[in-house]
Amino acid sequence: MIIVLYLKKNVSSETERERHLLAYQINHAIVNGKFPVSKEMAVQLASILAQVEFGDFRHPESTNQGERTTPPNSSTQLPVIIERFYPKRYKDKNCTEEDKTLLMSKIAERWASLKGRSNHECVRIYLTALRKWPFFGAELFAAKVVSADIRKVWLAVTDDGVAILEYGTMQYVTSYSYKAVVTFGGCRDDFMLVVNRKQDTSSRTEHRRKRTCKIQFHMPKLRILELTLLLASYINARNQVPTSTRSLDKQSSTSTLKKKGQLQGH
Repeated sequence: MIIVLYLKKNVSSETERERHLLAYQINHAIVNGKFPVSKEMAVQLASILAQVEFGDFRHPESTNQGERTTPPNSSTQLPVIIERFYPKRYKDKNCTEEDKTLLMSKIAERWASLKGRSNHECVRIYLTALRKWPFFGAELFAAKVVSADIRKVWLAVTDDGVAILEYGTMQYVTSYSYKAVVTFGGCRDDFMLVVNRKQDTSSRTEHRRKRTCKIQFHMPKLRILELTLLLASYINARNQVPTSTRSLDKQSSTSTLKKKGQLQGH
């Protein structure tokens, strides 16, 4: 199993090919609701990738007989662009043909405004706009907090640590740096995260008695394995001497698990 890491320290040394691949990875997250964008932003982003994928937008041209033809890389490509680059959650099943036509018109207009832009320029614009989100590059895991009031959340794993986001809005709830993580891994049919409590100036005696906090999340077993390996890989990468490696294999991840990420007695 290959674990892909996104290390912010490597941004300045990214190659054009890496940026191109990263743009499509983020697009996959956007389409599947794992990256927050507004409808207006979604139109702009879809248009940028349309320019990357198909080049300049070409309007229908008149033939010698006065007939109009639509080049394959313009108007006829709009349904494909919406399917591949527009968030699924914004494609309302109840929307009318008029709504669909309006959406295609907005994308076409924005796409046409990018005439002459190269692939490299478009990818740079695309990533610059999206890097503003604090959890850009994070791998998101849908989970349910196992507590008195079970609620669905996102676990966002980055090179800084793990954060908890609201499921519907993807708003920040809390986060834990890797220094605060005591241990983690599968616990029966759930994922257990044990962290040091954040400093609290009040109730010092209570703080001494309960220095750690256990948080349990319910998710599919395969995702538990993926999450455990990813956390271990990030911790391993942080402990290494400066490296340009962007992925770690299962063997190195597992060795890290033995050191820090494996819960005992569960």
